[in-house]
Amino acid sequence: MRPRSTWHAAACVCADSTATRRRTRWAQSRIFREAYFEGAAYVPMLRRAYELWRELERETATRLLLQTGGLMFGRPDSELVAGTRASAEQCGLEHEVLGVAQIARRFPAFRPEPDMVAVYEPRGCA
Repeated sequence: MRPRSTWHAAACVCADSTATRRRTRWAQSRIFREAYFEGAAYVPMLRRAYELWRELERETATRLLLQTGGLMFGRPDSELVAGTRASAEQCGLEHEVLGVAQIARRFPAFRPEPDMVAVYEPRGCA
């Protein structure tokens, strides 16, 4: 295990407590991804976080991340899709942009609108 002095505490503060109750912080699991629509600047930190999660799994002999892949849905020019694609492309992250037919074939539980796409990130975790 790493020396205690190298671990850091973090806090998350949400402005909207009503909306927060509906978010995953109240659930048993979290979604973890590398391609952040918010910007490619987050990617190095996220890559390091993956390494540390895997290190913790080895040290504790406990599975903590379930790599399921992640889908981000939206119209091609939406902030979510365009930002996710830009982040993935800029940082060389593995990803695919799927059209409606591909989504229906590979992920039949989802029925997006005809003009939507999904960005699939295989390293997404739950």
